[in-house]
Amino acid sequence: MGKDSIKTFKCEILLSVTNAVYELVTNEIKKENVAKTISEYTDYNAKLIKEEWSCNAGILYSYVTITYYIEVDIYHLIKKETNVVVSQLSKIFKNKREKIVKEKIRDEIEKGFRSNLGGSILTPLAVTLKSVVIS
Repeated sequence: MGKDSIKTFKCEILLSVTNAVYELVTNEIKKENVAKTISEYTDYNAKLIKEEWSCNAGILYSYVTITYYIEVDIYHLIKKETNVVVSQLSKIFKNKREKIVKEKIRDEIEKGFRSNLGGSILTPLAVTLKSVVIS
């Protein structure tokens, strides 16, 4: 609704990936259009601003950190999920509404990664979602 309604959240996703399938996994994740998925899921009330990848390679496993910077219009997102009255009242409790939005984003990202990574029986041996942190 205003400048206070739009916030940028940093989302860090940590994956443990077997080196044998590292390229395959990273290519599959990059092939998924994360920006489009975020925008469509939120009815264009959120957008991906920036995406960063880093890898800490080990002997058997690599730890891949994917960092997404997501700009969210909190007022309109809450209005979409509930109604105008709730979204107006949420302006009073800004910290609470940010906490609720962060939890929702974290839960949805975890659910998306777990469902997309859980393709076969061997997948848990090759790729593991370690953590999702929103700040």
